[in-house]
Amino acid sequence: MENFMGNAKAPLEALRQAMKDAQIDAYFIPRGDAFSGEEVQAADERLAWISGFTGSAGLAIVTMDTAILFSDGRYTLQMKNQTTGDWQCMVMPSDKPSDWIISHLDGKTLGFDPMLMTMSEHRQLIRALSEKDINVKPVADNLIDQIWQDRPTPQISIPWDVDPLHHGQDRTDKINAVVANMTDAGADILMICDPTELAWLLNIRAADLTNTPVMLAFAMLSRDKEIMIFHDDLEGLDIDQRHIHIRPRQQMIDDLRSIDGKVIWLDPAQTPLALANAIEAREAADTKIMSRTSPLKQMKAIKNSVEQDGFRSAHCRDAVAVIRFLAWLDTDVMDQTLTEIEAGEKLQSFRKQVSGYLSDSFPSISGSGAHGAIVHYRATEASNAPLRPDSLYLIDSGGQYHDATTDITRTVAIGQPGKDEIFCYTHVLKAHIALDQQIFPKGTTGIQLDAITRQSMWNAGLDYAHGTGHGVGCALGVHEGPASISPRGSVSICEGMVLSNEPGYYRDGSFGIRLENLIIVVAKANDMLGFEHVTWVPFDRRLIDVSLLSEAEREWLNHYHQNVKDKIMPALTAHDYGDGDGDTVAWLTAQTAPL
Repeated sequence: MENFMGNAKAPLEALRQAMKDAQIDAYFIPRGDAFSGEEVQAADERLAWISGFTGSAGLAIVTMDTAILFSDGRYTLQMKNQTTGDWQCMVMPSDKPSDWIISHLDGKTLGFDPMLMTMSEHRQLIRALSEKDINVKPVADNLIDQIWQDRPTPQISIPWDVDPLHHGQDRTDKINAVVANMTDAGADILMICDPTELAWLLNIRAADLTNTPVMLAFAMLSRDKEIMIFHDDLEGLDIDQRHIHIRPRQQMIDDLRSIDGKVIWLDPAQTPLALANAIEAREAADTKIMSRTSPLKQMKAIKNSVEQDGFRSAHCRDAVAVIRFLAWLDTDVMDQTLTEIEAGEKLQSFRKQVSGYLSDSFPSISGSGAHGAIVHYRATEASNAPLRPDSLYLIDSGGQYHDATTDITRTVAIGQPGKDEIFCYTHVLKAHIALDQQIFPKGTTGIQLDAITRQSMWNAGLDYAHGTGHGVGCALGVHEGPASISPRGSVSICEGMVLSNEPGYYRDGSFGIRLENLIIVVAKANDMLGFEHVTWVPFDRRLIDVSLLSEAEREWLNHYHQNVKDKIMPALTAHDYGDGDGDTVAWLTAQTAPL
């Protein structure tokens, strides 16, 4: 990304001049885009351009004499390494942006782009600042965009229709179900601000983002079952046009202002404040806002039988790539100097050979030794470390396929592991097995399942500082709401949801361990629920202390490994992947032998 880092003062000087012109004392710069997604285009990397910081979470506040960068503890070192002395770096949540604003901006005006702040975020900010004389001012024209002279052109891809073999429910049926929800709630129009929800509803996918196959567009669904899409390049494209109408995106605000006498459903966690402000300008004409979570979130999260079968199929195909990679790693890593980036690229090369592959579902987390203890580590040219003998290597990766999304983590020994590493790995495995086997009543939340998963680790004095599992979309976002298995997972876990099972343990400065499969929530006897795992890759037997496993856990592991062999071996032997296939077959046979 081009920026001013060769002359670090230039972007800040240009921004401060733009702030003077806008008559504000400080400017709020989030990392996200107008869609509040985890992944953004290069054209929306405003925080990275102004500060140099490329982490996936954060924000900045720039005043006339100060520049403050906030991110969470994952990025403490990265913030310092990627910024100049013009920036002060602060770590959330101990350092809260609202506290800093209260301490430094009393009596001043804080500007922000209302397209880059949701209704919920704005409400929370105003509430936090309520006791101070701070003017929070929307600035319609983004100030970074005004001064970013070589800003990349936004990526606009050609969308395509999902094959009916992969979606399992026609667009018309989905629209009817959503409109029924709208009617029950008393809404005339549903504003769709999440591109994954729009893609799911219309059974289309696109490539506007590198790792998430969506079209970046806003839309409105009306009770007459018609969808207005605000996008600049969709006319005449070869997709199913039923129920679809196209309007230029720049017309969206004016169109919202022109709506009379309607109730418009807005998801406050997803809707940019600018859209709500445009609608509120019409409230004198009896246009009302209904603020509640979009019905599409829950509908999209519960996969139908076709989507579930897609997950099963995609994970078997994806497992071939991961197993080929792990076999190659065991065979070749001791014979050469292999780096984190090289290892990640090698896995990607195997995954690209899988049928139905679209892209990786996120940039791989390829962490050797101490880097494995950084939960969301990203290897860069500056940090790229070799895979050293007698260390642990953590690889968290996934793929986007036409029929599903995959996400898998394995931690493996490079050389001979130590006793402490084996002890910790085995207890992470025990936690993984505990969740996989858990039976639970309907209405159980992710909070409850998270605690159950951690029990064996807590008893051993171990824990991890992230959730146990997140939802996963079907050929959509690798992280999907509304449910999660975590200390904050207040949503009930429902049949048909697909989630990750990924307990871990992290020894700062030494090693990291995470073991992740994807699991489908399925019905069990007596009106209970449980899980079906769909990931089929062996666990590293060198890191397992069998004496720490119960008989039931050992049986689970042997049964799992036998299923891995039965499901994946035919695919390995049926295709000619080139040199080394014999080594992969031998490796898989050895790795799946009974313990």
